[in-house]
Amino acid sequence: ARAAFLGVLRTASLPLSAEMFAGGLAGACQVLVTNPLEVVKVRMQTSSQSFGEVWRDVGNVAGLYRGCGACLARDVVFSSFLFPMYAHTKVEIPLLLPHLSTLLCGILAGSIAAAPAAIIATPADFVKTRMQQANASSLLNDNSNVLTTYPESSNNNRSNAWDKACEILEAEGPMVFFSGWLERVVRSAPQFGVTLGMFDFLNAWMQAHGF
Repeated sequence: ARAAFLGVLRTASLPLSAEMFAGGLAGACQVLVTNPLEVVKVRMQTSSQSFGEVWRDVGNVAGLYRGCGACLARDVVFSSFLFPMYAHTKVEIPLLLPHLSTLLCGILAGSIAAAPAAIIATPADFVKTRMQQANASSLLNDNSNVLTTYPESSNNNRSNAWDKACEILEAEGPMVFFSGWLERVVRSAPQFGVTLGMFDFLNAWMQAHGF
């Protein structure tokens, strides 16, 4: 998306707002693929359901897009901060730490960019997870050990992310939206540090070797 904007605007660099828009657009596109996987992952991690049982529970393909509004908000917010921050940080890190290799500079830059992006996107991720969890009633009928992290009265009967967020706010207060922020940072920082750092490293290596 960033390259497309550069081509359209015919410029060597983008303003920060355009970089954030490009990153957010990239994040929005991935929701089409990631939301069904998120639904299955969350259901299997918060109950003893198998993949087949999850499929029967969601009912159809539309059920795999439960919580897509919150997932969209999370990925747009995360990507709109991650990619611009990485684009600038990967330039500054080698200047500040010239003794580090190119690969380590990329990994460090990606980790630094991913950490605040993960914190900022935590509320949307929290709402998404609540919406994608199996209903309390179905979990109770499962006759198995179930990890329940929210009040039993808070079932997934709200159809959109905003209503669900208001329900959570009313029942549990604003601070609950940042539950798990540290765990998200611990996961996202090394994940995107390695992903972005390796991408730039391999891209440069392949260009240097004529690929």
